[in-house]
Amino acid sequence: MTEEISKNTASQTKTKLWVDILIFIVFLIAMEPHLSGLAIHEWLTLSVLSAMTVHLLLSWDWITEITRRFLGKLGTQNRINYILNWLLFIDGTLLMVSGIMISEVALPFLGIQLP
Repeated sequence: MTEEISKNTASQTKTKLWVDILIFIVFLIAMEPHLSGLAIHEWLTLSVLSAMTVHLLLSWDWITEITRRFLGKLGTQNRINYILNWLLFIDGTLLMVSGIMISEVALPFLGIQLP
């Protein structure tokens, strides 16, 4: 049983690593819309939403465990990582929402018109 849990954890860690690498590569490409073009920039950025969702779901056990122990007994490094992760999540969310609000290609293609 313990060996099976260890294999699942190792597999989940590898999956998270590949998802994170994918998010990073897409981020680098999307950061320069002049090179990739506006359409690719918008679609890549929207695709990051699904990759981030997968990452969050794979990390859900860690998120709930650290949240539960945040005010109690928790190492300084874990507390700092937790706070930094929340700040990155909030920053990424605000960036994506503002980008979606000014979308010129992806949302009109989907039939969504924002004021």
